[in-house]
Parts: sequence; C-alpha cells; structure tokens
Amino acid sequence: VIYRQAIVKKLVDNYKTRSSLIAVNFNKINSPDLTQLRHSLGDADSKILVTKLSLFSRFFGDINKKKFFDAGSGMGGLIFVGKDIVAATKVLADFIQEHEDFKFLGGFLGEKELSVVDLKQIAKLPGRGELIAKTVLSIKSPLIKFRGVLEGLSRKLLLCLISAKDKKEKDK
Repeated sequence: VIYRQAIVKKLVDNYKTRSSLIAVNFNKINSPDLTQLRHSLGDADSKILVTKLSLFSRFFGDINKKKFFDAGSGMGGLIFVGKDIVAATKVLADFIQEHEDFKFLGGFLGEKELSVVDLKQIAKLPGRGELIAKTVLSIKSPLIKFRGVLEGLSRKLLLCLISAKDKKEKDK
C-alpha cells in the first residue's frame, strides 16, 4: 500500500511540473524497446513513467480528473509532455506502428481532455521545428523579392549615371 501511494505521489508530482500527459497501454514490450522509447521521448522533452494500469484511477482521482478511459489490467505508462505535444505524439505514433500491443488510451493537454482520435490527429501535425521553418520562409521570401527590386533600381540608377558621365565626356 505504501509503495502504491509512493508511485501515485511521484505521478502527481510529475503532473504538477508538466500539465500535459498521454496515457498508454502496453503488454509484451521488451526492455530494449522501452528503453529506446524513453530516449526518443527524452529527445522530445517528455518522459514516460511505467506502472500498473490499476494505479491510473488513483492518480486521476488525486489530480481531480475524471476517469476518462477504462484502464483495465496490465502495464501502462503515463507520458508527461514538455512544451511540444506534437513531437511526443509523433514519437509514440511511430512506436505504435512498430508494436501492436502499444496503444493510446487518451490524455490531457492542460485542462482539455484528449481522445485516442485527438492524439492520432495531433501526431499528423507538423512539428514545432517545421512550423518555425515555414514561418521564417514565409517572411524571408517577400524580403528576397524586395531586395531584388531595390537592387534593380540601384543598378538602373548606376547605369544612368554612367551613361550621363560618358555623354558628358563625349561633349567635351
């Protein structure tokens, strides 16, 4: 009982620092694959805590969230997401494609409840880096065109000045 309370307290403490989370269910996932998932999630500024699904209801009760899925039995994990939920869901979606026994159960983005369908749609969104690159490109493109126009004008002015200078030299 004390061990279970300690686990739930650890889950609650993690939730306080990262208010977005994703719940997953898995069975028969070997340790090397789970370690690889931990590293991939770490790269996405997220972390997974593995526990029995039966402890999920206690955890969700402690954070005043209703039980939003039937946890069942077996092993599961709570992924505590950093700033980029898209990156974390992409990592998980890729892992799900490789492992049939690994499934989304749901999640929360702040106070908003996320269904399995929501999580799958989020995984299809472009990542933070890609959005930043598109934004920079959309700003850069008109600036490059504007620079070309200004260079063309200065080139024409320079040609006019050279022509005027040549004409003045011929008139002398």
